[in-house]
Amino acid sequence: MNASAGRAVLVGVNGSSAARRAAVWAAAFASRTEAPLRRVHVLPEALYLMTDAAVMGQGPAIAQHRAAGQRFLDDASTEARLGFPGVDVHTELVPGPTAPALAAAGATSGMIVLGAGTPSGVGALAAGSTAIALARHARCPITLCRRQSEMLPDRRPVVVGIGIGIGDGDSSAAAVLSAFDFAHLFGAP
Repeated sequence: MNASAGRAVLVGVNGSSAARRAAVWAAAFASRTEAPLRRVHVLPEALYLMTDAAVMGQGPAIAQHRAAGQRFLDDASTEARLGFPGVDVHTELVPGPTAPALAAAGATSGMIVLGAGTPSGVGALAAGSTAIALARHARCPITLCRRQSEMLPDRRPVVVGIGIGIGDGDSSAAAVLSAFDFAHLFGAP
């Protein structure tokens, strides 16, 4: 992708099966584009917003969440290194809230990748809340890997969403250019 050539692919990792699928897809994409891969786990924001009365219990809670997050990152990194040994993989734990933390971590990335299931009804709105919030903050393309996502090369049509009359035209133009770059890279319509 021209606009993001050489810039890292960032993937959010939270231990879910959707995040694991996204991590493998991101590794495949990083391999294909010869970009480094950054795997990021966002620690729960509540751990950093405790009152003074809760400070005594804060240390063990933070340690448990950090250990779990590191396991998620290690597992995802092992899969990436086995499937795509040439990819340069970096891992990072960052404090939440999730969407702004991922946007900040991805400020210099060429793409942010998230896993997404295929829930229905009210669950669909809640499941997409991170992606929706991230779309407001991110400065690069975002890819959602759904349950039925194919591994690369994925030649399904590329879909790009832009806001007419919302914000500046530069971000919409950048989104369209990124979509064309992506489609060209993979031979997709």
